[in-house]
Amino acid sequence: MAANVQSMFSVRKTPWHRFGAVLDHAPSVNDAIRHAGLDWNVERVSLNKIHVPGLHFGPDHAAIVRTDTRDVLGIVGSRYTPVQNAAKFRFFDAVVESGRATMETAGALGRGEKVWILAKSVTAEVVPGDPVESYLLLAGSHDGTSAISVLPTGVRVVCQNTLGMALRGDAARFTIRHTASASRRLEDAGRMMAESEAAFGETIERWKHLARRKVNPEKFAKALIPDAPEGTSNTRRENARAAILDSYDSAPGANKARGSAWAAYNAATHWISHKRTTRKASQERLACATWLPGGSGTQLRDKAFKIALAMADGSTEYVTAAEAVSMVDDRAAMERKVGRELLSEMMAS
Repeated sequence: MAANVQSMFSVRKTPWHRFGAVLDHAPSVNDAIRHAGLDWNVERVSLNKIHVPGLHFGPDHAAIVRTDTRDVLGIVGSRYTPVQNAAKFRFFDAVVESGRATMETAGALGRGEKVWILAKSVTAEVVPGDPVESYLLLAGSHDGTSAISVLPTGVRVVCQNTLGMALRGDAARFTIRHTASASRRLEDAGRMMAESEAAFGETIERWKHLARRKVNPEKFAKALIPDAPEGTSNTRRENARAAILDSYDSAPGANKARGSAWAAYNAATHWISHKRTTRKASQERLACATWLPGGSGTQLRDKAFKIALAMADGSTEYVTAAEAVSMVDDRAAMERKVGRELLSEMMAS
């Protein structure tokens, strides 16, 4: 399934894939490990005695194996040091005990090769009666494909797709590679909570800026979904713009900051998440298209936010389709560059 969830818990809210334990209150850190199904360890197992035709491993390569299921999660090099799930949860001890955060979701993907832990930290209001929640995410792998990342996010992670969306964001993050010093550095990462609150505060200020600026919703919708080239049907684009304007009038919270760039942006995100039609009919595939990095829904969200900012800050309300496409192209180029850098780092580990 698109979610790719092996085990997880969620506090109060049922995930779109309807899988995992739904708790009626935030658990302690120790209970969160159990509810998430992450109360297991991994170990390095030498590959010296394994002979597979066509495959050749170096003398220092090892398999990372779950101790409960004996599943092989990945093949790693000599410098790779496993970091147990329990050690990852320990990062949240201080912030939960201080009352600055509560456990929100956690789980494993695939056979357990990737895990995430999400704590709910800051709740703020862009406009009165319009609460926006912030989270602190820790994500890591046991297969050697990625380092441990700790970062603030506005995405409530419940599956592979939403995890990808959160990691794709440009928020400042603390990254820990799987080396002998990983556990110590993970303890140092507690400082990310203060940085999370500061970073989210900056984001809230940008959203409040959108809420203060007036824009024409029809012009916003046309900038986001421009007319089709001459000689081709414009019906689907007209229907999409009509659906955005319907969300502008009827979506939850539509009466908040009406007439503003914030209201227009929220109408677009509601349409993208709930009303947009794609050729992929199933719920799982629609969720994938909406949330997965590189999916058309994610690109539209980026485009909508950039258009809202441009319309709020510009001398006119309108952003041309060409300018909007350029914004997305610039973002894509940046992501390709970051992707190459991350690949180089992983290959060097």
